[in-house]
Amino acid sequence: MAPVEGFTMGGTAWFVDLAAPDPTMIVPLTIGFLHLMNVELNKSIVNLGGRRDHPLMTFLFRCLSIVIIPVATQVPMALSLFWATSAAFSTTQNIGFWVLKRFRNAP
Repeated sequence: MAPVEGFTMGGTAWFVDLAAPDPTMIVPLTIGFLHLMNVELNKSIVNLGGRRDHPLMTFLFRCLSIVIIPVATQVPMALSLFWATSAAFSTTQNIGFWVLKRFRNAP
């Protein structure tokens, strides 16, 4: 990563250095949990529509949700935060789709 002063002093809370990995594992575990939650929400949305999901794909995405945790422990905190906020937005979006599909009987 390029030596940018804002990355080394631009953090907050327990992470002051955005160029260093998360020492507490809070964000990597959150990333893994949110990705797993997205997999399960997508599976339930597909099943609500009357279609069947592919069990092998669901299994592979569940495994990737676990594999991303050690990867996220090695990357800079800035990238981990990006992944976490992206996964949180996707989770919020999937919950919204699930609510619409369940209560509006949408296709």
